[in-house]
Amino acid sequence: MAKRPRPEMPNLSNATPEFIVDELGRVREQLKELKTLEGFYKQGLMARRADGQNVISGQYFDCSITLELQVRISADKVREYFKNDPDTLSSLQDDIEMQVIRTPRKTMSGAT
Repeated sequence: MAKRPRPEMPNLSNATPEFIVDELGRVREQLKELKTLEGFYKQGLMARRADGQNVISGQYFDCSITLELQVRISADKVREYFKNDPDTLSSLQDDIEMQVIRTPRKTMSGAT
């Protein structure tokens, strides 16, 4: 199987912000659909593999299934631990500013 070509950067030199918003929203909808489809395939794989079968080779892809442990700090437990010491709790916190771009789909009455 030949490698799939990587998407090229679209020429946006004449694109309006409105066009880019619509394209961004369309891509995000496709990603959401693909993520759902990925979940179906993962469920199917887990249900159909033999017990202990953690390496599977398809025609085009190899798969390995591992169980991994992640360790995370629980914000709720930290707040509970420092509930009587708000100054220390405050000193452990950082404000993080991030830019968020939302692209909710318009209803048909709102479309132009």
